[in-house]
This record gives sequence, C-alpha cells and structure tokens, in this order.
Amino acid sequence: MNIAIVGPGKLGRSLGKLWTQKGHEVFITGSRDAGKHEVVAKELGPRAHAATVKEAVSRSEVVALTTKWTAVPDALAQAGSLEGKVVLDCTNTMSPRKAADGSPEARSCAEVLASMAPGARVVKTLNQVFEQILAADSRLFDGQRPTMFHCGDDADAKAIAARLITDLDLEPVDAGPLENARYLEAYAVLVIRLGHTLGLGTNVAMRLMRR
Repeated sequence: MNIAIVGPGKLGRSLGKLWTQKGHEVFITGSRDAGKHEVVAKELGPRAHAATVKEAVSRSEVVALTTKWTAVPDALAQAGSLEGKVVLDCTNTMSPRKAADGSPEARSCAEVLASMAPGARVVKTLNQVFEQILAADSRLFDGQRPTMFHCGDDADAKAIAARLITDLDLEPVDAGPLENARYLEAYAVLVIRLGHTLGLGTNVAMRLMRR
C-alpha cells in the first residue's frame, strides 16, 4: 500500500519505519524544509520517498496526518483533492479551539477535518500512544499489544486503518462513527497528562481488556 506521511517529525518517522518494514511504500512530506523530506526518506530506506504534499497524496491510497493540528489547513491547501482517500487523523491538540463564529468548537479535530476535505474518508486513530512506544524495539508489554482505537464513518476505510494499526503491532479496536473522535481526542489528552503531568513517563500504554 502507498501511504503519504504528512509531517516528518518523530511520529511520522516512527510510522514510516514500521510500515516500510511491513512492505508498504511511504511518501514523506509536510515540512517547510523540503530537505528534511530527503533526510528522513534516506533514513527509512528504499521504500521511503521524499515528495511534495501534492505528489505524496496523488501517489497514495492512504494519507496519515502526523503534523500539529495547526499545520493541517496549510497541508490541505497543498494536497489538492482528497476525494476517496483514506485520511488517518493522527493529530492531538491541548489548546481550546474556536469555531468560525468565535464560539468554542464542540467538534473534534477529525470532524472539522472531514468538513475541510470533502470526499475524504477520515479515520481518527494513532493519536493515543506516545511516539516513544512506536520508536521502541517492541510495542509489546509482557507479550500484550496496546489498544489503538479508531473511528470513522466509512467501514472500508476503517478496515484499512485496522490493518495498518495491526502492522504496527498494536491492537485495533473499532470505536464507532467519526463523531466519537471527540472522545478519542479527550482520551489522548488523558494519556498525555498521565505520562507528562503526573509523571508516569512515556513508556506506558493502555489496553482494552475483555472477559
């Protein structure tokens, strides 16, 4: 599968490394410094390619947004049409957001993204674990995979997301429609606060347990 990774920071590099190891082709883009795309692609190996945002999107079935949320509008402006693309919204924001009329934004980042990119098959996911877990030699905790929730309104897009999550050695769990992204984003904030504010560190992850 061809995957555009929009945002070559720590998260983008870690995802690119793991996905290329599973045989996917990744296109690295989204930095204001185009030279960084080349550096990261070289670091990831022959299945990684530097590209402009528009080139990366046009050559990929899946687009993973690993930028800061504030950088998303600019990335979308460069991307062109996202019609039919599976768009993985991996963003988090700790800051309150406002709607166009200045009132507090009640929608999740993913819901806003879907309104900004008509025709895109948006799935919220990959925002709930620390990048250090993805960069580690293993995702496993005593042989168990951390849970990675995903939500969206397109069943086929969610199935693709689930396969890519599995390729990362995480356990995909369907969390329902895209409107539930607001809960996944709040959940991610809790994980961040547990790790950083409350001192648990970044070598922690959550797992849904069943019986």
